[in-house]
Amino acid sequence: MRSPIHNPKRRIVNPAMRHSIPALVLLALYLLVLFALTMAPTRRLPIQMVNLIPFKTIMAGIQRGGLLLNINVLGNIVAFVPLGVLVPTLGRRLSAPSAVLYASAFVSISIEVLQWLFARRVADIDDVILNVAGALIGYGCIMLARNVLAPSEDSFTR
Repeated sequence: MRSPIHNPKRRIVNPAMRHSIPALVLLALYLLVLFALTMAPTRRLPIQMVNLIPFKTIMAGIQRGGLLLNINVLGNIVAFVPLGVLVPTLGRRLSAPSAVLYASAFVSISIEVLQWLFARRVADIDDVILNVAGALIGYGCIMLARNVLAPSEDSFTR
């Protein structure tokens, strides 16, 4: 009977995973920065505020323009573009748009719930909508770059 002794020649890391390890490290760093930025105390709200009306803040930002548009609307989109770029690089199973959609929704909802629980900022459904849109824009950019830099034979036959 063989003993379960560690074999130093045995591969610990799957060869397919070697390429995703740097992406995993980048994703972890990105998430740390994202959570630090979104959970940084700006001011303590007297009550837990929440906006559950879709597009209320987005429309206000578009109508008012200026700082509200730049920080709230565009900032929420831009903040999640890296997530849409990084998730598909983690492996074939995560390269579908649905994986990016679910991952970005999960991360964004987690942030909003934490903001609501700790009364740091206003929890806003529009932030979730904008964050998911930003991640899908990032996904579109990475897919476009993949097709331009390494077009497959299938893309020429369509």
